[in-house]
Amino acid sequence: MMKILLVSDQSEYSDHSAVEGLFRKAMEPHAEVSIVYFSRVVKIPNLARGRIILPHSAVRRGLVAMLGKLLDLQQYNFVIVRNHFSALAQVLAAHLTAKVGFWESFPHSYRRLEEAYLHRRAIWRKRIEYSWRARREKALVSRCDFYLPVTRVFRDEFHATLGIPFHPTPMGIDLSLLPELREGAPDDGSLRFVYIGTIDALRRCDMVNQAFMAVSGDFVLDYYTGSDNEIVDAIRNCGDPRIRVHDALPRAELFRELAKADVGVCFVPLTRTYIVSNPTKTIEYCALGLPVLSNNVPEYEELLPDDTAFLTDFDYDKIVGRIESVLALSHTEIRAIGKRARGRVLAEREYSVLAERLSAFLSSLPESTR
Repeated sequence: MMKILLVSDQSEYSDHSAVEGLFRKAMEPHAEVSIVYFSRVVKIPNLARGRIILPHSAVRRGLVAMLGKLLDLQQYNFVIVRNHFSALAQVLAAHLTAKVGFWESFPHSYRRLEEAYLHRRAIWRKRIEYSWRARREKALVSRCDFYLPVTRVFRDEFHATLGIPFHPTPMGIDLSLLPELREGAPDDGSLRFVYIGTIDALRRCDMVNQAFMAVSGDFVLDYYTGSDNEIVDAIRNCGDPRIRVHDALPRAELFRELAKADVGVCFVPLTRTYIVSNPTKTIEYCALGLPVLSNNVPEYEELLPDDTAFLTDFDYDKIVGRIESVLALSHTEIRAIGKRARGRVLAEREYSVLAERLSAFLSSLPESTR
C-alpha cells in the first residue's frame, strides 16, 4: 500500500472538508496517510492520534528537520504540500526519495492584487509583489513531480505552461456527515434561500443582496457567515425583514439548518480570483438536496446540467430575473431539481469517488526526475 505524507495548511483543531474527508477517511483503502497540521500554540512537535502537530513557524523554516524527528521520511512514496509555498520550498530542498506534489485550492497571492485594485490602495506595490510571487510560485511548482489544482481551470489560468502531470482535486462531500433529508415538505410557506461562507466586497455580496431586495415575493434569505466587515453590517441593516444574518455554525449544526432550506445561494464575479473556484458550499448545498442559485462559473457549468441548478450571468438584472423565476416554481418542483443535483454531486464528488480517482492518478505517475 502506498504511503502519503500530506503537509496541510490547517490548524491542529481543523475539520477541513477535503483534508479530513478525502485524505483521512476516503483514502484509507488506498493508502496509509499521515497529515501535518500547524499550531500557533504548540511549541514542541508531536505526533498524537495520527495527527502530526508542528509549530506554525515550521511553515517557513525547520519543517523537514522537525518531521525527521517524528517520522522516517524515506518510507513515504508521496509528499503532498497544500497551499504553503514556503513549506513546498523546504520539501523540495530536502531531496526526498518520495514524489513531491503541490495541492493548490485558491490563488491567494493574486487575490491580494485584486483587493488592491478594488480598494485603490498600494496598487503598484501589490503589482510588484505579485509579479515576484508569481514567478517564485511557478518555479517551485515546476520542480514538483505532480500538481493537484482544485479545478482544471485553475491550472489553465495560473499554470498553463506547466509540464508535469496534474490531476484536478476539488472539494467534495463526506456522505456520512449529512443529516437525514427532508421528504415531502408541504408545498406552501415562504421559500427559504440560504447563503453560507465568506461575505466581502470582492465577492460583490452587496450587489447580490440588493438584487434579492428588489424582488417582490414571499421568501427568506438566511446568511450564515463568520465574516465581520462593513458589507456584513450593510446586509444586516438593509431594512428588509426577509433577509437575516446569522453567525457561522459548526458543520453538523449547519447541515441541519441547510436541510431545512430550499435553495442554496453562491454568486461570485468571474474575476481571475473566482473563475477558478470550487466553493465547498456549492457541493454541500447539492448533496443536501438544495439546487444552487449561482452564476455561470466554469466549474458549475461542467458539474451541474441545466436541470439541476439555477444558473445565470453575474449581472444585477439577470440575477433579479433568475430569483423571480425561482419564486415562480413550487416547492415540489424545486425539490425535484434539488434531488437531481444531489444525485449528480454524489456520483461525481463523494469523497470515496475522488479518492479512487486520486489513487489511480498517483499510481500512474512515472519515476521522479528531480
